[in-house]
Amino acid sequence: AYLLAILGGVKPLLCPLLLPNASPAQCGGARDFCDFPLPADEGIDYNRIAMAKGKGQQTKESGERVVLVNRRAYHDYEILETFEAGIALVGTEVKSVRAGRVNLQDAYCKVKDGEVWLYNMHISPYSHGNRYNPDPLRPRKLLLHKWEINRLMGKAEMKGLTIVPLKIYFKRGYAKVEIAIVRGKKLYDKREAIAERDRQREEERMWSNRQ
Repeated sequence: AYLLAILGGVKPLLCPLLLPNASPAQCGGARDFCDFPLPADEGIDYNRIAMAKGKGQQTKESGERVVLVNRRAYHDYEILETFEAGIALVGTEVKSVRAGRVNLQDAYCKVKDGEVWLYNMHISPYSHGNRYNPDPLRPRKLLLHKWEINRLMGKAEMKGLTIVPLKIYFKRGYAKVEIAIVRGKKLYDKREAIAERDRQREEERMWSNRQ
């Protein structure tokens, strides 16, 4: 304690070096930014805490947290063009989506009366929503610019093209859906995609064995 009093203003920098067993409170928070390995203190893994803080900052900087990716869409369709859309959700739906209780497998988009709607996206009822929970499969309006709606409308009228959601995510706290204009793959296209995926996995496995 006497030595800590002498250190004064420089103790956050010197404390971990002179007193490796001192607590974070005694060191003035020095353990939060040390670059060297820290000793275990009262069962607390400070290195792990520092890593967790780093991940949190990275998520905050990117501003995007993916909730669900529609893998079936990538398997069944050729992606031609993508758009980012907002989505109109009620409060309990937002909470369910944040918890990952959403399914895009059979979902699709349709332009109706100058607006884009998302159909068949299943959002499980919120556990504490009670009577405020809406229909899990209700159509949900997507929020896009007028020029984007016009482009989607024109593409949707072309033979063989459709609009499907690729993923749902949060961006700066707002729910977003990435939608795409797609064309259905033929059987041999699907087989080629599967073969390419298997080749990539085999290359990754061989590379990991070399290391």
